[in-house]
Amino acid sequence: MSFGDGSNYNKSTKRYGISDELAKLAQKKVAVVAAAGNEFYSYNSAQGVASPAADPNVIGVGAVYSSNMGSRSYGSGAKAYSTGADRIAPFSQRHKTLTPIFAPGAPITAANHKGGTMTLQGTSQAAPHVAGAIVLAQQLAVRKLGRRLSIGELKSLLVSSGKKINDGDNEKDNVKNTGLTFKRLDILALSEAILKKASNNKVNSSPDSNNVSLANAIGEFDRVTANSNLQTIRFDRTYNNPVIFVSPLSSNESDPAIVRITDVKSDRFSVFVQEPYYKDGKHGNERFSYVVLETGSWQLNNGARLEVGKINTNAMTNANWASVNFQNDFSNAPVTFSQVQTDNETDFVYTRQKNVSARGFQLSMQEEEARMNSRHAKETIGWMAISGGSGNWSGYNYQAGKTSDRVTDDWYELDFRQNFAKNPQIIANIGTFNGSDSAGLRHQNLSTKQVEISIQEEKSRDAEINHTDESINFLAMEGSGILRAKAYDSLTGSSTGKLTGTSASDTFILGTASASYYDESGRDDYVLIEDFRQNSDVIQLHGNKTDYRLVDYDDGLAAGTAIFRDRDDVDELIGIVKGVDSLSL
Repeated sequence: MSFGDGSNYNKSTKRYGISDELAKLAQKKVAVVAAAGNEFYSYNSAQGVASPAADPNVIGVGAVYSSNMGSRSYGSGAKAYSTGADRIAPFSQRHKTLTPIFAPGAPITAANHKGGTMTLQGTSQAAPHVAGAIVLAQQLAVRKLGRRLSIGELKSLLVSSGKKINDGDNEKDNVKNTGLTFKRLDILALSEAILKKASNNKVNSSPDSNNVSLANAIGEFDRVTANSNLQTIRFDRTYNNPVIFVSPLSSNESDPAIVRITDVKSDRFSVFVQEPYYKDGKHGNERFSYVVLETGSWQLNNGARLEVGKINTNAMTNANWASVNFQNDFSNAPVTFSQVQTDNETDFVYTRQKNVSARGFQLSMQEEEARMNSRHAKETIGWMAISGGSGNWSGYNYQAGKTSDRVTDDWYELDFRQNFAKNPQIIANIGTFNGSDSAGLRHQNLSTKQVEISIQEEKSRDAEINHTDESINFLAMEGSGILRAKAYDSLTGSSTGKLTGTSASDTFILGTASASYYDESGRDDYVLIEDFRQNSDVIQLHGNKTDYRLVDYDDGLAAGTAIFRDRDDVDELIGIVKGVDSLSL
């Protein structure tokens, strides 16, 4: 669509009563592309896009130059003192999440509806490039994959195959450049990505021992033993851009220690147990769990959200914090984890986190206390955010959650709400920054019911090792093996999920003591619960039973008992228990 309303929205916005139709098109795998708008100069270089590009079911497109066109001036007041290939046009509206792709848009010569040709400039000229590329991509997908790509797959491939362009590296204009890195459409690379996807599907079409299709595999997890000697751990498969997360070390030795990761490759990583400099550096065998995940925005089969990424930073807690912004907002603040992936500087170093919200969080590094005021080289830090709750992930029971601010240097008994048949793998981070002393985690006495966690300080500066109350983020997963998920499709709505029961007794978590889930968008934001067994399963809600009401429900897609949260401002649907009636609060 080569039109816009001239506005400058800085978040997904549904306007003019057309969002329902756009959502239905997305559900039918019909991609809707729209011009981002031409008013970047008029809005004083503020990030944003016009509507309908701002709609969550639309792909907004910005404009770049395709070659050196000399200097250019525009009616809005925007000026390009010089131009060149892949320089962003000064008029083009842009936003860190609402313009996932750019294309040539200034100037473009095309057919004139009155005959002949005409030359125009604008994001309205850029959008058709992307629309045409999508048509070709879908034709190739049908030929090679036997199906059309979902909108989520299309958007992901457009971005992953696009050429990186930086806003401000070589632009010569009269607007304030954002400094952000965007992607420019690359049709050849897009086609090659689809062919690679088809090739991978053929190679990985057989299931593994846990009946997990490798075509959807995004990670794996296991438990290993390590010491102060460097060792290499090989994956069961290869990954494009893997990120490693590890658990707190066991407590076989009392000396302070962390797991240090280095040399992350597509099929392996290296690891060793590192002590602070004031110790002898020799540490015996310890057990720890690890999870490797492909970077990206994912959705589990139970509807839970997962985002995995990397950030390069030298942020230290004594000086500054780096901000992580999620690619797509969560419904509620997720459970977050971070892990140093490199050893560009060999000093003993932790990661710390704070200020987690539905949109992002902050992270930083800490060296041992004696060196807390020193600088540290820039490192690559991997991060993960996952929806809180419990369920089944690729055949493995799991629980993701946070403790209250009660964990200290004393051993804390963390009880699992999920029913584990055998001892789970455990990944954990300190999730708050209530105490500024350098600190990490250790664990002991892991069982199917609980694990003991403590915060460990060290004595490089002084003998005091007491640590104040902190909240701990944790992910417990039963077993070991391949993990799968589908690419998260933000164009078809991020909040409606599905939770499916297992043969065991299940707890469906729709809220915690501190937060209610699926309560932000009236009837557009709810969870569908399937295979609920009234004699053994439990639905957990936030607050009191007087806050909710149960209603027989049938919207044509799912029939059963609907759970509404009573609010004055909106008819808030929380969940639908499919095929079940006669429930009570």
